[in-house]
Order: sequence, then structure tokens, then C-alpha cells
Amino acid sequence: MKNYEDFFSFMSEYADLFDEVAKKEEQKFKALCSRDLSKLNSILIEHQKTEKMINEYENKRTALNERLGFGDKTFKEIIDGEEGQEKSELLAIYNRLNNSVKTTKLYNEKSLEFAKINLEIIEEIKASKDINSQCYDAKGTTKTSISEKPAFLNAKI
Repeated sequence: MKNYEDFFSFMSEYADLFDEVAKKEEQKFKALCSRDLSKLNSILIEHQKTEKMINEYENKRTALNERLGFGDKTFKEIIDGEEGQEKSELLAIYNRLNNSVKTTKLYNEKSLEFAKINLEIIEEIKASKDINSQCYDAKGTTKTSISEKPAFLNAKI
């Protein structure tokens, strides 16, 4: 391949970027699970920066493909057109990149599902507050308003 080193170097950097993206996606999921809002906020801010970097890298990759004459071929299609040592080295990068993308997608799906479940729980709690619950007072009778004091606060000690 003509300009192999340029392509190899760039794709290696691209794979490194997605290794970091996968790690950050895992951190985001763990922050969601721990309900650490300050950590989650900083991770989400970092996530926005990472998205911009990915877009920049993707634009650079497209430009590099054009410059090297690959057009709109995928990385896998480019590798399939190579032989020997170059093919083997590029395939190793492809596998790293592919694993990182899969890991990123997995954690992203888990994060979305976790957030969805928590939002459903919040909606259920909100809906149950709208329904008047019955509480017992010190005399064993019920009160129908949740705004009234709970039974244990009415007890005479």
C-alpha cells in the first residue's frame, strides 16, 4: 500500500481514541449506577468533548481515505485488499477498534436502560403520591390525606 505508514499511524490513533471512549462509557455507566451526580455531570461534560473529537477524527479519516485513493471504502474493505504483514498489522488495529466500539455500544445500551428504568420508577413514585394513601393514627383509624401527620407522629408518649 502506498503511504501505508500514514494510514497505519492514523488508524492506530483512531483505535486508541476508541479505547478511551470505551473506558469513558464504562465510567459513565458506573457513575449512573452509583448515583454520583457530580461525577456523572463531569463525565457527561467530558463525553461532549469526546463526541467532538470523534467527529473530527471521522472527518480526518474520510479525507485520508480520499487522499490515499480508498474513496468510501470501509476499514475492513481496505484490509481485505491488502496482503502479508500489512494486512496482519491492520487487522490487529481493526480488531482493537471493533472491540472498543462493541464495548462502547454495550455500556451505552446499559446506561440507557438503567436511566430508563430509573425514570419509570420516578414516574411511579410521582403517580403514587398523587393517590391519597391511607395512614393509621394513634387510635387505629385511617387518615386519607398524605399531607396529614403520619400515625407515629400522633402517638402520645
